[in-house]
Amino acid sequence: TFVRGLLRGCGHQGTVKSPTYTLVESYPLARADFHHFDLYRFTSPEEWLDAGLDELFTPRSICLIEWPQLGEGFAPPPDIDIHLGHTETGRRATLNAHTETGQKSLEAWFKN
Repeated sequence: TFVRGLLRGCGHQGTVKSPTYTLVESYPLARADFHHFDLYRFTSPEEWLDAGLDELFTPRSICLIEWPQLGEGFAPPPDIDIHLGHTETGRRATLNAHTETGQKSLEAWFKN
């Protein structure tokens, strides 16, 4: 749901599929190439290398990874991590920047 909303907000009008079985779904947009990863089915972190996922990380890419701990040691460290949770009145998203790029992105998103 989060990725679908993000893609819609960036202008994507097509279908947004879950990458649970495919490991990654890619969406080339005018602004950037979005890659949505789901590592839930990984049985070892080395599967990251076997799948050749590093090739999708480029300066033009925005990569969103579900279950990143299952690729630990092989998946690149995040610029931003997002934790989603429930509250009594709805949902909560907590965003944390881990790099200068991540911090600049958060500042741009929450300018107002």
